[in-house]
Amino acid sequence: MLLLLLARLLVACVPMRYWRKSLGRMAAPSPTSNDYPCRTIVQSVVRGAYHLPIEMVCLPRAMAVQWMLRRRGQPSALVFGILPQQSSGGIHALHAWVEVGADIIIGDDPTRAYARGLTLVQP
Repeated sequence: MLLLLLARLLVACVPMRYWRKSLGRMAAPSPTSNDYPCRTIVQSVVRGAYHLPIEMVCLPRAMAVQWMLRRRGQPSALVFGILPQQSSGGIHALHAWVEVGADIIIGDDPTRAYARGLTLVQP
């Protein structure tokens, strides 16, 4: 829950250039995956976000998962996506998710076709 609050505060108050490096470097994601720790981390973040008094949207959740995976040495990628111009509009035009290998472990939204933008990986 503390990481969720920290992520929300950073997104709201601090320019991205100051906290982006804490999420990883720009590169292609690693194909390795270890399902159990990832699932446990995602469940913890989802439960923590549910119990907080403020809404936790996709980016703070993805940031918290990325930091927790990093502490456990699990390779992952935080991906920023944007809707194509014809279907974009408002805050929902942007989205963030975390991938481990080829799997999206948090932030999957099959109802929208987001174009991949910045991808931050950590070894």
